[in-house]
Amino acid sequence: MKRKKTIRHLLATALILLLCQSPLWSGNPRRGVNGNFLDIHLEGGSTWWLGSSSSEGGSAAKPRPLTGGGLYFNFSPHFRAGANYDYSSHRQEWLGSGLSALPGGGNGGTVYREEKTLLHGVSLTGEFNLLPGTGIVALYAGAGAGCLLSYGNKYAIDVRDEINSGGTGNTVSVSGHNADMRKVSLFIPANLSLEFALRPHLWLTLRGEYRFVAGKEAPVPHNGARAALGLRVSL
Repeated sequence: MKRKKTIRHLLATALILLLCQSPLWSGNPRRGVNGNFLDIHLEGGSTWWLGSSSSEGGSAAKPRPLTGGGLYFNFSPHFRAGANYDYSSHRQEWLGSGLSALPGGGNGGTVYREEKTLLHGVSLTGEFNLLPGTGIVALYAGAGAGCLLSYGNKYAIDVRDEINSGGTGNTVSVSGHNADMRKVSLFIPANLSLEFALRPHLWLTLRGEYRFVAGKEAPVPHNGARAALGLRVSL
């Protein structure tokens, strides 16, 4: 009986020692950077899309919700590569400045227009850790290349006040129309990520990014700025 208890105690001790050596329980907060090749990150925040694909000015861009995530591949404590995905939206509206004269007499024009766009972003980044020796705080700066898939809808209201032939009166008409838009654009992301070790395998991230979007065709915004709070888990 005593021999069986001794064996059980040895097995339990060996199991505890193995768990203590695991990256999930190690007391070295840098083990996730030095010892783990793969990380998963999830984040949420706000995005500001600046400008519009339209040549006309519109309402100021407002913050929109942002969600995203991806993978980090750690090649050293100083460098990692990221594969990222995010989802956001963009909405902008215009109010007409006035009606213009029609060739046959009277006035007409677009008095209201609205654009709604859903945006899916996929990017690859290379990021350098500017604080590789602290173990508690990391500061990554990076850049890369990405693809932005934009799906949008454009709605407009037109008003026409036409003079009838012979000058017998006016005819006022109001019409509206929808148009679907779809576009794939390239962009260059530049980001900065401040990260704090909560546990050896768990990091809190505060990330800022600016995107330079190529092309000015609808429904793609010109450029975008974003800020997000997230978690990074080392596997």
